[in-house]
Amino acid sequence: MATNNSPLSVAASRGLSLALGAGNGIIGTVADGQTITIASDGVNGFGNVTPTTEFFSDFSEMTAGAELNSSTPTVGSFYGNSPNLVKDTYSHGGSQCMDTLSGGVHKIARIALPNSPNAIMVSYWTFIPSGKGMPAYEPDSFVVKSGISPSSWKIGWLSTGDSTDQPDFGGSDGGDLCIPSNNGEDRWIIGGNSTGNGFYQKDNYVQPSAILTYGEWLWTWVLLDPDNNGLIKVRHLSKSKGFFEFSEAIDNSFWGTSANQLWQFFNLSGYMRTGDALVDSEVYHDDLCIQGGPAAAVSVVIGDAPTLASCSDLHTNIKTNSVSDTEFEAFIGKNPLASYSGNYLFVLDSQGNPVQYNGSDSRLIP
Repeated sequence: MATNNSPLSVAASRGLSLALGAGNGIIGTVADGQTITIASDGVNGFGNVTPTTEFFSDFSEMTAGAELNSSTPTVGSFYGNSPNLVKDTYSHGGSQCMDTLSGGVHKIARIALPNSPNAIMVSYWTFIPSGKGMPAYEPDSFVVKSGISPSSWKIGWLSTGDSTDQPDFGGSDGGDLCIPSNNGEDRWIIGGNSTGNGFYQKDNYVQPSAILTYGEWLWTWVLLDPDNNGLIKVRHLSKSKGFFEFSEAIDNSFWGTSANQLWQFFNLSGYMRTGDALVDSEVYHDDLCIQGGPAAAVSVVIGDAPTLASCSDLHTNIKTNSVSDTEFEAFIGKNPLASYSGNYLFVLDSQGNPVQYNGSDSRLIP
């Protein structure tokens, strides 16, 4: 995918960059595969905590047609049996994506989270081609097939583990949380199970028909922050349906700090009902990033508008390298946007909100 990369001036020092406003505080070249430094405006800092990158990939570094079992992502690893294929048929940020469901066969990609974070941010894109439907749904519609349960698709699935380090889905010593799950006709929820540690479910937080368009990529971004009043925040974005956000602080023992409440695995997609529910459906995922720790949401994204809410597409394939209060270093992956020049760079804080730069949510890339 062509990106028409735009070079930026490299300042002799951060002070000169700020004084002249060169590159709007961006030091380096904004281009695929480059590392840039972003300077604060001297008023609004970035904080001094760097999130831990648990997983980062746009699947372009893998071999087309290979199984994830034998593939190595840029950061992280796959756990156990992950027979998903790397496909070059569709892509969002790079040239390839992950095949989750095709030919009536569902494949679960299991990803290990080696640092077992309690606070976590997960960002990924989902694609269902035109002429297909969500699992259990009629093609190009949001109507469930006759005789099939609508609860047929757990899209992203966080889980803890047990004493043998196997993925545990609400068993005797663990818990799970779907981010999100389809749980009724045209109804998505945030929900899961946790033995002895409570249960959280936000039923019908969004109707997929309001955010998803067949034949377009859909962004899902989820922040779980137990240290911030149990904050859970979910965002979606697609070209046709625009930006959606749900946010709620919950008081629930599910967000405790004991070892069996630390996330150890992420599964994408987590579960699909088999048989007729999968006929006429295909699902692909791309640009997966998972960050953990107290600053899990601290990151950089590039959008096609000056505010997140007004964007129709985002470049989320950007890895956080290091963060101080005055400087933010990030690695730029492959760009899904038509160019870098003329688009807008956002630095997101620990709650996923844009850090202000000279009174604006974003910085225009020259």
